[in-house]
Amino acid sequence: MKYCGKCGSPMNNEAQFCGSCGAVNDALEIVRSAGNQAPSAPDARQVKKKAGAGSKVKISTLIVLILTLIGGSVWGWSYYSKQVGKPNNAALPTGTSEVANQAAGQPAPAKVESSFGNTIGNLNNWGIACQKGDWIYYGTTNGKLYRCNMDGGSQQLIFNDPSFGWIHGINVADNWVFFKRANNGPLYRIDTDGKNLKMIDGTNRVSLLLTYKDWIYFVSNPSSVTYTLCRAALDGNNLQVLDKLDGGGQGYQGIQIIDQWVYFSIGQMEKPNKLYRMRLDGSSKSEIEGLQPSQFSIAEDWLYTGSYGGIYRTNIESKVQEKLCDAELVVFLNPSDGWIYYCNTNERNLADTGVYRMRLDGTAQEKVNSEQAGMINIVGDWIYYINMAKDSGSLTRIHIDGSGKENLS
Repeated sequence: MKYCGKCGSPMNNEAQFCGSCGAVNDALEIVRSAGNQAPSAPDARQVKKKAGAGSKVKISTLIVLILTLIGGSVWGWSYYSKQVGKPNNAALPTGTSEVANQAAGQPAPAKVESSFGNTIGNLNNWGIACQKGDWIYYGTTNGKLYRCNMDGGSQQLIFNDPSFGWIHGINVADNWVFFKRANNGPLYRIDTDGKNLKMIDGTNRVSLLLTYKDWIYFVSNPSSVTYTLCRAALDGNNLQVLDKLDGGGQGYQGIQIIDQWVYFSIGQMEKPNKLYRMRLDGSSKSEIEGLQPSQFSIAEDWLYTGSYGGIYRTNIESKVQEKLCDAELVVFLNPSDGWIYYCNTNERNLADTGVYRMRLDGTAQEKVNSEQAGMINIVGDWIYYINMAKDSGSLTRIHIDGSGKENLS
């Protein structure tokens, strides 16, 4: 018996998809090793029993659609945040005023802190869109990479190869756009004007990915039993293995950089996950005891998770847990500028299904739209997402207030 690393549900060994949340079995080669513990602190397998079997099948059909398009890449990971136990303003997006935002009751447009190639909230949701400077970059399911200005106009096609499938994992650094193709392939980069495509050597079967300062950090699966956490210079040289897992059903579940530390979780089959941190060069690795996240988001000293039943947060220091909201099934959680954006899937009450947002403390909850959305990315004044109700998994964007809907593919 194995367990889904996304929601914790038991799965038959022959199953191609999780029958509860729709995660692709192939995508769980890393995730499934996390064992039977769900990403939220409550046991997700107990919470999910509230949903009927028919609801599970419908939910899985919607979610499997887009996960299948992406080819089973694994992106269960983290967001912009603070250093554990210590304020870290450098990790927050620049050019925003949270006090002013709260006073006005509106979030400011999400911007990327200059050291990072994308917000880590976006990268946790497959990195389908990214802002850098005055441009928004986004990828489609048919191998196209575009850029447009901040109001959505002046669209330019900078890469087009249908054989690449879904373009995702987008980071922009030093006038290069870094991205992944479907099916856990290698990592590529291209000039921001669409010239000089290059495959980064040594990046076979890349899953987790982010660029930070002069480095690319990523998880690679060079063999069926080996996983490595690596970094390389932005030009692809100086490849370094920072951490390595050999066999034992282990796999990396999440990765994020806070100050001078790399935080990541490791899952092992039928055992709780463990959270670690190490220096940017791979030294001083240590376990952070008392926390066992799979997919995780740390913001303002709280670790956030979403699953069956709602959104939960656990204080890093005290380990005190709070439930922020009730929801049938929370997926694609993305904290951004003091807000949490997420999709609630409720097949038993379709009126509850849609994109929502609320403050980090669970207040001011509001519904943005009523669509079944996947891969929620926040870029400027826009929410980019996949409309999972469409047969083709349509790339869509709306303003953060729910207006101005546009279908992009």
